[in-house]
Amino acid sequence: MIGMTTGISRSHRNPSFGSDVKVVQVSKQVKKKRKHVAQRTCVGCRSIQPKRSMVRVVRGADGVQVDQTGKMPGRGAYLHESRSCWELGLKTALARALKTELTPDDLSRLAAFMHTLPEDEPTEPVPGG
Repeated sequence: MIGMTTGISRSHRNPSFGSDVKVVQVSKQVKKKRKHVAQRTCVGCRSIQPKRSMVRVVRGADGVQVDQTGKMPGRGAYLHESRSCWELGLKTALARALKTELTPDDLSRLAAFMHTLPEDEPTEPVPGG
């Protein structure tokens, strides 16, 4: 009997092995799972929002540009669709997030996109604050 394995065959196993397992009947109602929503931080105002509500700016091989699809290759950073966030981002935060220096060509391209965004609504000052 050389070459035979010395395992336990099915006939020698405990016949009551499966008796400890409880079968739980699943109700016919289907529980819907919530889908995960990706969160990103705006580099301008530093608030966290869903990824789909922001504009992605990407540093690619041909410079820094706005990524409307969100699928371009390269290092990305996110900004809200508001001019105030873009103004703050274009000062220093965007260059730091993309780990690059923004060239004058990049700045003009991003500023042109920023001017297509709607004007921010002026916030009313809070009385006593």
